[in-house]
Amino acid sequence: MIKKLFAGAAGAALFLSLAVPAFASTTIKNKAKVKNTVTTSANTGGNVITADGDVTGGKIKTGKADAAAFVSNDVNHNTVDCTCDGSLTIKNKAKVKNTVTTSANTGGNVITADGDVTGGKIKTGEADAASIVTNTVNTNVVGTP
Repeated sequence: MIKKLFAGAAGAALFLSLAVPAFASTTIKNKAKVKNTVTTSANTGGNVITADGDVTGGKIKTGKADAAAFVSNDVNHNTVDCTCDGSLTIKNKAKVKNTVTTSANTGGNVITADGDVTGGKIKTGEADAASIVTNTVNTNVVGTP
């Protein structure tokens, strides 16, 4: 009789150990605060030719000014592989603030003279500025393994 009780108890314990994970509950909580402050600039300078008398043949030539900013945030991304026989609760809270400033210029190019400016020439390159900001926030993927 005692052997039957032990066998029955062992069988019940085995059943519960297999059944409880299937009915378990899972809770995921995420909270995030992201602040990006990005300043990107390109400037070929404050190019100046100054003379007290005449300027003959003065030249300013600058190259290209390029500025680029790339900001990417992946916040509160959850991937859950489960059969989810129990309950699954996912709570995400996020605050994302991006301040991105991007600028490019070919400089403060000036030719000045107290007298005449003869043949003065200013040639600058292109000024290109670009910003790309990508935010992926509170993404949940739930599937089976």
